[in-house]
Amino acid sequence: MEEHRAPGGPSLQVGPVQREEERKLVTIVFADLSGSTALAERLDAEELRSVLTSFFNALANVVQRYGGTIDKYAGDAVMAVFGAPLAHEDDPERAIRASLDMHGAIARLNESAERDRGVRLSLRVGVNTGAVVAGPLAGEVQSAYTIVGDAVNIAQRLQSAAAPGEILVGPITRRLADRAFTFTPLEPIRVKGKTAPLVVFKLVGLRASPEIATVRLRSPLVGRAAELAALVEGLDAVARGEGRIALVTGDAGLGKSRLVAEAKRARSEAPVYALEGRALSIAQGISYGPFIEIAKRDASIAEDEPETASWEKFERRIATLFGREADGVLPFLASLVGLPLHGAPAERIRYLDAHAMGQQIFATMRRYVARLAAERPVVLIFEDWHWADESSAALLEHLLPLVETERLGICVASRPDHGEGAVARLRERARRDHAARFIEVRLTPLAGADSEQLARNLLSTSRIPSDVDAVVVEKAEGNPFFVEEVIRMLLDLGAIVFDKQRGEWRTTDALDRITIPDTVQGLLVAHIDRLDDDVKGVLKLASVIGRAFLYRLLSALAAEAEALDVALAELRHLDLIRERTRTPELEYVFKHALIHDAAYESILLQRRRELHALAGEAIERLFAARLEEFYGVLAYHFARAERWERAQDYLFKAGERAEKIAGDAEALAHYQQAVAAYARAFGDRWDPVQRAGIERRMGEALFRRGQHLEAREYLDRALALLGLPMPTTPRGVRLAIVRELLRQVGHRRLPGLVRRHRRDPAPEEWARALEVSGWIDWFVQPERLALD
Repeated sequence: MEEHRAPGGPSLQVGPVQREEERKLVTIVFADLSGSTALAERLDAEELRSVLTSFFNALANVVQRYGGTIDKYAGDAVMAVFGAPLAHEDDPERAIRASLDMHGAIARLNESAERDRGVRLSLRVGVNTGAVVAGPLAGEVQSAYTIVGDAVNIAQRLQSAAAPGEILVGPITRRLADRAFTFTPLEPIRVKGKTAPLVVFKLVGLRASPEIATVRLRSPLVGRAAELAALVEGLDAVARGEGRIALVTGDAGLGKSRLVAEAKRARSEAPVYALEGRALSIAQGISYGPFIEIAKRDASIAEDEPETASWEKFERRIATLFGREADGVLPFLASLVGLPLHGAPAERIRYLDAHAMGQQIFATMRRYVARLAAERPVVLIFEDWHWADESSAALLEHLLPLVETERLGICVASRPDHGEGAVARLRERARRDHAARFIEVRLTPLAGADSEQLARNLLSTSRIPSDVDAVVVEKAEGNPFFVEEVIRMLLDLGAIVFDKQRGEWRTTDALDRITIPDTVQGLLVAHIDRLDDDVKGVLKLASVIGRAFLYRLLSALAAEAEALDVALAELRHLDLIRERTRTPELEYVFKHALIHDAAYESILLQRRRELHALAGEAIERLFAARLEEFYGVLAYHFARAERWERAQDYLFKAGERAEKIAGDAEALAHYQQAVAAYARAFGDRWDPVQRAGIERRMGEALFRRGQHLEAREYLDRALALLGLPMPTTPRGVRLAIVRELLRQVGHRRLPGLVRRHRRDPAPEEWARALEVSGWIDWFVQPERLALD
């Protein structure tokens, strides 16, 4: 096959400067001139070269115009690359636009070629997106930058399968370019060396309205009319000034978040201010996490903003809500959010203990929410409440009475809770105290007919093959998320295709060869396995960060920022992730917790530990100025990374942070985990005073939670570590009083001698432990204090 040198335009040929090999996500265009063989028989070599050069020059100019690069010419074919060496986030769209313009350029050249030489050529094009290894292939004289990978072979196979004038694309290209172009699925093609048929789409053309192009597999709500109406009525009531509490429960995949989103969309023009806080499994140790998120969103505070900018925004927002009363609430709300206090605000809370601080936070948050509702009707939306930390659960229960007097809606979405958890307590409290304002929506699996309708909606058709209906009903068992994933799998593997001539969907032989997993988790694992390696890697990396993840944090962990954008675009097109917020900072969220869990569990344990360590280190770098807000998250990452020395440090700090804002349940959990992490890091090399302080803190947290007997155990251990065990009998109390009197007399008469023979281990720790122990005795065992 004759090799042609690139006739102008960019090429991948490089000189002595070597590029490093790297994995990249690229889009490859293979274009072949159809009819050139017959042309060679009619023209001599010089004329043939002249004609081919003019055609290839035209193609190269098109590639260059769209930011692509010519990789090579081979005979009458050209290979162009979009995404290497330089990448753009819309490389698949660029590649298809270039392919369309190539056809236009050939058509224009044909006019003169046919007039002057009586020849006419056409173009067959294959376009594919996938992972490749890009870098220099070095020879003795020079090296050439090129790409290698199966994605290149597939692009060439697509070109071979295309008819003259056609553009065939692979499934990833189709997904990434679906916003701007329309495609028709074709019968999968058999490719030498491949066990599974290759899924193929034919380019139809540009969408009439690219800006409103729809993503595949979309459907209106099915089988949820009554549930949606109940939520919409609740929103209407809040808009009228009547408070409501809505509890939406259902198993994973039944559509809780979708139902809430549809209710918001149905009343998007209503004068209701919606603020959302999501409970996260990794943030269960962060006190008031969903409320912190709500307050930050209300003040438009981004995670990476300097302390001064955050303070200015927060002060301005609180001043707007409270006017001259702002100074009285600002210290408590700022402490809750995690903003450092200085000056007068710091002095205001300086002498408050954790119990008093907790009371002030609850009272202040109640005033804050009331002011939000006074400003305009407001709905607080809490997602994934089954992951709520105990402090948040208690605070939400404290706010429920506001629905009786304020223009306030409270909407909670959660998996069912049949025990004594946060959801069960919320339901019981709402039913008992606010029955007239309580809306409960319990989602159940869809009926068989509804599942079939959902499948038809997803495929935008009025009928689908009966065998597909049977598969959907049998496998999905009424779970809408499962229905969607089954349809996606059938499409991805070419088991159902659209027959354009008949205008309907039909099944292929592949349906009999596909084994559909029996669980949604298995289906998701199979879906993730089918992803391109680079895209799969980004999904897994994001899963380590959490269900929701900041773009900036993911970018700090990803090796290639531009390739990251392309991968995120594909993941969004595949509906695996969604953009959660763009302001004040770009943040994504996994479409479903099950997707997050499937991606996370697919990571090998050793690699998982490495990624958690990298995530923790990235957070330390990115948020160094405001690290206190991230103590709980850092503790989570370094504990999962088994970096025990750093984990125990952040666990202690997270416990202290929770204790400051009266998050006693979270403080206790952090301290208990910190003790275990310390043992993993340092063994039993405790400083007695340090360990006594931890035991005393855990005892105080239990005391404030009303668990007095458990608290006594911790406090007794603290006093024993300090060498001052608590007496347990009246005689022991008398002896302890006599010993202390003698010690005090000796201290005053012979202070130097006493200091030489005995040093107080930690007077403050001792005093605080004794104080709380005394209160426990007063409430629980007053006989221990009696001397008679």
